[in-house]
Amino acid sequence: MCQQKSLFKKAFTNFKSTMETPEIKDGQSTASKVTKQRRKIWELEHNYHCAVIGTCLTLDETRKLVTHFAKETAGYSEYDFHTHAVHMISFNDKPGKKIQNFLDRKFKSTITHFKKMERDDLRKQWKSVLRSGDVIATFWALITHAKADPDMIKDAYGDIHMMSHLSGAGNRADLKQLKQLQSDRNELRETCVMWQSRFQQESVENESIRKDLAYQKENNEQLNRDLFHMQSTIETMLVQNSEKMHQQLEQQIAKLRQQVNHLDITNQKLREQIIDLNEQMEETISQSQFQTAELSLDTSLVASEVENDTSEDNCNDCPFGESNAAEGLCGRCILYVGGRTRLTPHFKKLVENKEGTFLHHDGGKEQSSQELSNLLNRADLVVFPMDCVSHKAYFQVKKACKKQHKPYKTLTSSGVSSFSSLLDGLNFSQEAVKAY
Repeated sequence: MCQQKSLFKKAFTNFKSTMETPEIKDGQSTASKVTKQRRKIWELEHNYHCAVIGTCLTLDETRKLVTHFAKETAGYSEYDFHTHAVHMISFNDKPGKKIQNFLDRKFKSTITHFKKMERDDLRKQWKSVLRSGDVIATFWALITHAKADPDMIKDAYGDIHMMSHLSGAGNRADLKQLKQLQSDRNELRETCVMWQSRFQQESVENESIRKDLAYQKENNEQLNRDLFHMQSTIETMLVQNSEKMHQQLEQQIAKLRQQVNHLDITNQKLREQIIDLNEQMEETISQSQFQTAELSLDTSLVASEVENDTSEDNCNDCPFGESNAAEGLCGRCILYVGGRTRLTPHFKKLVENKEGTFLHHDGGKEQSSQELSNLLNRADLVVFPMDCVSHKAYFQVKKACKKQHKPYKTLTSSGVSSFSSLLDGLNFSQEAVKAY
């Protein structure tokens, strides 16, 4: 406490000396002479010192500089470090010179760039950096410049002061939304970890079944070889007219055939289990990828909202007003032909998240060809997977699209990730539609 009182007293004495009227020599005030030397930090008005420390030094830099000179900083808060640094630059001594030299080294290139500027050039440069937002180095170079007058320094301080208020007000809303998004992201990560664990477990089980199938297949081949050998033996015995041996061999062949039939049934069951597991794995992967795509879309929407708050651009051509025409579908209709019916809700949600309309036709399983023609007339783009669509629907869609000059896209896979990647690559701007 005594140390802080001493600092306050010394800073006040130095500030008072800077406010005294300069001596008049040869009819001219020393304040009116233009010095060729840059201002020192302790020569600035004391009310500017807070802005210099808060703007030009980071919290880590402030902490290191104060700790270098202060004896006890164990219980200091961030505000205490800031206040101590403001007092240190209020007078011309070792701490003040240390901070002066540190800032000169930190912003050396900007100081060199400002060195030969005149008063008007300084003001123009400051207005220019205000528009770009990169003001920290320029603020230090300006307020310590020999050609900067008090009014210019005052204006620069005022700009920095108001920027800190505006930045604080905007960041509070952004931090609140960011915190919610981070919470959602953590929940989705936990879900993804759960699905990945389940996927790995099912992969291990699937691998075990595949090994069993390979073992059964090898046994089946061995039995087939044995059967062939037995048939050859039978033929030999028939030639030798050994009826008794022939009957015994036929009995063995019948037993072997029963074993082969039993193995065939077992193999068929194993194949069906593999098909079921593959479908479960694909659905698991699709759900995980869909949840990841939802998180990416929510994050991009928030980033787009923040960007729209600080920009004057808008999308006057888009029928949805403020939506992004370059990334959305702007109400256009996507027709998906074929695929797996259980995945259509995921496809529909992806399209609607991009402000589009989703239609689906099963390719002729239950819906008629006439219904497909009606849906084609409403669609702006037709999509169908090559691995899950009937030949009849495939040729009907291609023929109708070419006849109506309607764009269509084929997918190598009927999964969610393939369809999501297609949507991300679409661009329905006016030029892109003409180029389709």
